[in-house]
Amino acid sequence: MSQIMTVMGPIEANTLGVTTMHDHVLAYLTPFFCSKLMDESKHLCPINTEKKVSIEDLCYLNELGLRVHNEDNWDLSDIELMKREVTFFKQRGGQSILETSAPGIRTNIAGMRDISQSTGINIIASTGLYVGVSWPTRFKKMNEKEYKNYLLKEIEVGIENTDICAGHIKVAIRTGETEELKFLKATTEVAIEKKLLVTAHASRGTHPASRKKMLRLLLDSGLPSEKLLLCHMHFSFWEDDFVSAFINPNKQYLKLDWAREVMGLGANICIDCFGEQPGPWDSVRLAGLIALLNEGYEDQIVIGNDVYQKTMTRSFGGFGYCSILDYVIPELKHHGISQKTIDRVTVKNAIRMLQY
Repeated sequence: MSQIMTVMGPIEANTLGVTTMHDHVLAYLTPFFCSKLMDESKHLCPINTEKKVSIEDLCYLNELGLRVHNEDNWDLSDIELMKREVTFFKQRGGQSILETSAPGIRTNIAGMRDISQSTGINIIASTGLYVGVSWPTRFKKMNEKEYKNYLLKEIEVGIENTDICAGHIKVAIRTGETEELKFLKATTEVAIEKKLLVTAHASRGTHPASRKKMLRLLLDSGLPSEKLLLCHMHFSFWEDDFVSAFINPNKQYLKLDWAREVMGLGANICIDCFGEQPGPWDSVRLAGLIALLNEGYEDQIVIGNDVYQKTMTRSFGGFGYCSILDYVIPELKHHGISQKTIDRVTVKNAIRMLQY
């Protein structure tokens, strides 16, 4: 019988249930995302960005974009806070979370199991690596064989000093430097051997040539296309500023060519980051998702929240892990997407990708 590996051990694949396919449960992203205000700019800032995130500052952090300068905003390592957030997800009907934090940003794998056990939510932990700048020093000196040994240890024996085994592999590309490409090759061999999903990161900061290079390298190395998931696909949906859409409303702004190219090769995409920031981005995500579903790609699309900032949590004014449940799914229904298709996007596709 097909199984899926969670932090509590293997489960029968058909018990996975409604799944967010890209999220962070316990993570610390401050060193890589926080951009401190320069001293000469601090006197112009209406709030103190060096203090803890607080309710009274949320409007400034979100609407003025000051959250990027707040160290505490990027810290999701508080077990009790994140347990509460996962509980909200459970209460709203969620059942499973694909956790995508790799070494350099993940914090407490044992704490992740504690959260899963306390809430009853399946959490599928990640092995692998994020973009090169986040890599701990020891990974920058490894050869391909050492990368494979690292991955196999976390998949077969346990992550760090635990017996918690990874259920998928995270990879990423930013610049396409030698180490990133070397790791991609090692990942492909292990993923084929262990029949695991590879979750591939490319964002708005990734050059189009680099994301194409990652896609081709993974597929050309023999990774089955059905076991490849490219996340953050929505960043390719819109390339203009939003003001231009109002100045020239007759222009076609939604760009779906990259998504179609990826799925045309048999790979899968994840549309995520719902609730990440105020403004029209969620409408762009929804418009692209609905358009692609209407084109018949429902077998290759999943969705996620990608909670990676404190200001995205329900405890601090956001949807938290509930955005796909309380925002995305109702909007899909409103725009005529059938329950059968929604079930495929939120349950069946996740099972197909994660089972081994």
